[in-house]
Amino acid sequence: MRILSSLLVLIPCLAYANPGRIVVNYDDWTVSSTGFNAPSTPGIYVGNIAAWFTGGEAGSFLGLGGSFHLGAPELYSAFAAFGHTYVRSEADSLDLGVLQNYDGVFLGAKPLGDKPANVATLTTYVQEGGNVYLYGGTNYYGSIAADAIVLNSFLNPFGLDFASAMTVYRGTYPLEGDHPVLAGVDYLFTDNGTAISDLDPVDASNEVLAWFMGDGVVAVYDGLLAMTSVRASDGRTGGPFVRPYPNPASGSVSIRFARTAPAPGSLRIYDLAGRLVRSLALGEAAGSMTWDGTDSAGRGVAPGVYFLRLTNGTRDETARLIFVR
Repeated sequence: MRILSSLLVLIPCLAYANPGRIVVNYDDWTVSSTGFNAPSTPGIYVGNIAAWFTGGEAGSFLGLGGSFHLGAPELYSAFAAFGHTYVRSEADSLDLGVLQNYDGVFLGAKPLGDKPANVATLTTYVQEGGNVYLYGGTNYYGSIAADAIVLNSFLNPFGLDFASAMTVYRGTYPLEGDHPVLAGVDYLFTDNGTAISDLDPVDASNEVLAWFMGDGVVAVYDGLLAMTSVRASDGRTGGPFVRPYPNPASGSVSIRFARTAPAPGSLRIYDLAGRLVRSLALGEAAGSMTWDGTDSAGRGVAPGVYFLRLTNGTRDETARLIFVR
């Protein structure tokens, strides 16, 4: 984990570590042995991802999943060629202490879905500086829609989303772009894939980097940009912010907020489908408030992704919260 001491951060859960990064890929076949066939260049792609995760330093990486998806000899060689170590595990329970021994974790739906607490563990890992490579295009739980529910329970709070239907296409696809993850990567391989979309295009921390046949095929979340955005929008520099803690949450949530003008405001909580769950009055002073995890009828909300919408009369800001039980 790389500690960032130069930024002043007001969010308790991020006070000691720079949030990590996420790379999201269209399909699991991309780094399989088949994916390494010419003209595809997944070895360069993997090297770029590792360098982006570590800041160019030698690192250690963990693959969580089956031998087909993350056990290709070519994948081991690609990490080694760039000076990294790579090991694979088929563990079905994610332990934060174990994950934090690695600079990055590569995985798909299966390790997340086997135990609900795994999503919360992986989310905390990223919030505390860990890095994740997440792939779609599988069918672990009977359908792409079922896989998407599992994957998006982790991914949505970071501003990205997997589609609930598969794009049928087997072959290589070209890539181009100026992001470090794509540097020198000419083609990647897919055997059917799952499109990736950006839930909040205005937010610079989450971005779809490459498209093929109208589908997002590579996307990223950059925790450093997310942190910079928080600092640039706090009360000292003229903008409002809203941040929930803890996130993920399983009970009451402390919500920090600030405004530049003493205008009455509200905090509205929506579910992933856009339905209003709860509306709370903020009053006139900047500070914090607590949401007890219930809807407007006093019922505990279901596990899932929620959006906290702060309104102060002149500007709005949205934060994402994942709720687990």
